[in-house]
Amino acid sequence: MPKILITGGAGFIGSWLADKLIEKGFEVVIVDNLSTGFKKNINKKAKFYKADIYPVKSREAGILALPKLFNRVKDKKISSIFFK
Repeated sequence: MPKILITGGAGFIGSWLADKLIEKGFEVVIVDNLSTGFKKNINKKAKFYKADIYPVKSREAGILALPKLFNRVKDKKISSIFFK
């Protein structure tokens, strides 16, 4: 199964999405700074990185920062990204 990266995966929506993807057999990687989410929301089967994507002022700037995020996560086999 493909590996999926979810930013904001410790929040309500991101953690729900992670749970559903894991139920379907996907490998899930979560990146969250825990500023509004909670570690208890993270599925134990997901790989978790506590990190900020970068202090960005807009969603577009955050999308541009994704290549830097991949370098921080050090996982080059991610096939899809859910960016919240």
